[in-house]
Amino acid sequence: MAFQIKAHGGWCCGMIHVHNIPVYHPTQEAALLALCQSYVQNFTTSPRQRAVALEMIFTDTQLQGGWLEALDRIGFRRTVRWRNPNSRNYCNQFILAFDEPPEGGY
Repeated sequence: MAFQIKAHGGWCCGMIHVHNIPVYHPTQEAALLALCQSYVQNFTTSPRQRAVALEMIFTDTQLQGGWLEALDRIGFRRTVRWRNPNSRNYCNQFILAFDEPPEGGY
């Protein structure tokens, strides 16, 4: 099973959380790019679109397999990194804001 999507509670901030992240493979990068493009398309064509950004959380270990470079190519930016006291993993939040297209477009 690949990516799943959930809105932050109550649609309060317009953030969509992408989770159930598979191990990196170029086909998974293409699937994530298609997902991002569909949300960006809805944002730019629908005045009532509620989603304004996608969020993904990765551990340092997850980023080692190729996701870090893929996220950069798609236009995600790392916004914060912290240590989870429960798992002791370092977590990294990445955001793709629809009103800030990456260089070269989506």
